[in-house]
Amino acid sequence: MYAAMFVLACMHAMSKHLSMHYPIAQILAVRFWLFTGFAVLVLGRGQFRDALRAEHFWLQIVRSLVIACEVAVFVLAFRYYW
Repeated sequence: MYAAMFVLACMHAMSKHLSMHYPIAQILAVRFWLFTGFAVLVLGRGQFRDALRAEHFWLQIVRSLVIACEVAVFVLAFRYYW
């Protein structure tokens, strides 16, 4: 739990620093690529296919878009707040 909190705090700190120099879309893309790579490593080959199956596929798509928008607003706030 503490490790997850530390990693999340590090990601937010990096986003804050990078938002001063790079476009927000680029920061989001790198964040989500890194997270996807980590998820693939954790799941392994057999479980990865199972993880892609969802009973409510469109609900998962909407959820993903909401999360991406939330992180974009979060990083955007770093750029203009500090």
